[in-house]
Amino acid sequence: MDYAIQDILDGLPEVFQWLGEPGETGRRFQGVSTDSRKIQKGELFVAIRGDRFDGHDFVKQALDRGAVAAVVDRAWLAKESRTNGLPLLAAEDTLQALKALARFHRQHFDLPVLALTGTVGKTTAKELIAAVLARAFRVLKNESSFNNAVGVSLTLFRLSSEHEFAVAEIGTNHPGEIYDLTDVVQPTVGLLLNVGRGHLEFFGDVQGVLREKLDLARWLSEHGRGPVFVNADDPLLASSSFFGLETVTFGQAEKTDVRVRLAGVEEGRAVVAFGGRRVRLGVPGVHHLTNAAAAVAVGQYFGVPEGEIAAALAETQPADHRGQISRLAGVTLVDETYN
Repeated sequence: MDYAIQDILDGLPEVFQWLGEPGETGRRFQGVSTDSRKIQKGELFVAIRGDRFDGHDFVKQALDRGAVAAVVDRAWLAKESRTNGLPLLAAEDTLQALKALARFHRQHFDLPVLALTGTVGKTTAKELIAAVLARAFRVLKNESSFNNAVGVSLTLFRLSSEHEFAVAEIGTNHPGEIYDLTDVVQPTVGLLLNVGRGHLEFFGDVQGVLREKLDLARWLSEHGRGPVFVNADDPLLASSSFFGLETVTFGQAEKTDVRVRLAGVEEGRAVVAFGGRRVRLGVPGVHHLTNAAAAVAVGQYFGVPEGEIAAALAETQPADHRGQISRLAGVTLVDETYN
């Protein structure tokens, strides 16, 4: 990433207004940060309002640490009197500005991008898919479970000319969020992992969750993208339509496009069979069969050799605090403390 302030003023005039010195819009930034504690010299700081902290309280700290400029909202500017001469970009809403900037950056790259969502298992599925694709491509993926608006945006800011593929996990807890984040990611293909009873306080019932997840497919259809990979073992997805999109189904059922069967269990890990291969997954838990099937389907579609797919599934280990197994003084400890 390497932009001048003027580049985003020209590219996103409806989002940003420069409040610094008129002759300083040539200032360049090589990254974007929302954390004043970790800001690096040459980065753009975006002040985000959160539940516990307000990034606007740390604007001066970020600038003192080398931020090229800071993005602030107009509500803060209306109350703050000491802004003269500071390198500030004004926006109506800094979270919306962050997403707009991430989308702006994403649009500078022509490469396959997969967006995936589901109620459970998204992070492990993302890790397995990225590991499979990494056998044939240089892959960008979300770090950890950074799948909300800030996390997805920060992931996209790491996209560079070195990458040949991107995998973006997107989450939701409010209606409309999947469509919104899909529009930020601008995927070329999508994947629907499952639909469950998550965040019902906002979606009302599981049908509300389904509608939200299907917004990924709706966006793809409206923008002429696809296919969408679909877990055929999920009853709600299996009975859904996908806005006329090409679908690639995966799962254990015989009639799926990509069938991955459970062939056994060894030391708490699923042994899966696909094509002419049998492989023991590196991640523990039989439930990861679905995530492995998703990775096989994506890998096969994009031409990753079967042997490389099998090796990636066998070697990928669980993400931090997501089923990590330790043995301590004769006791087996399974660390599932992420949530």
